[in-house]
Amino acid sequence: MIADPDGYHLAFGGIDGSRAHCSIDPHIQAAFLWVRDLNRAVERYAKLMGLEVRAEDRFDHLHVFHLNNGAELILDSNGMEDVPIPERGPVLFQLGTYNIEKAAKEAEEIGFEIVYGIQRLPRVSFFNIRDEDGNIVMVCQRHAGVAS
Repeated sequence: MIADPDGYHLAFGGIDGSRAHCSIDPHIQAAFLWVRDLNRAVERYAKLMGLEVRAEDRFDHLHVFHLNNGAELILDSNGMEDVPIPERGPVLFQLGTYNIEKAAKEAEEIGFEIVYGIQRLPRVSFFNIRDEDGNIVMVCQRHAGVAS
């Protein structure tokens, strides 16, 4: 809240400066992936993103990867043993790369299935990968010098 020279008080959002109309922050805090074999999924996603697997990030049926942007990727195996693997599904989130060809090769070598191959557009190139649990993740390269 601020006061103008005449003594009138102005509040932006709530009285405390918060967004009065919405109590949910506009950022993604974490993404969950349901997996059947937690150990195998942890190793595969750690290799994909070049992350260390740390024992302190394991919580029974959960493993939490702390990402560079402050978000978390949480792998969850609770109750997944008898859930059928979907044949199709939506992209769940996007990871970035600086080299789309190298990223596709690495993802395939790690054991991810490439879905539809690399798509090349004026502003971005991308491909989708599917893990053994049917989770689909997009890998995207933004092209340098292209205005948004």
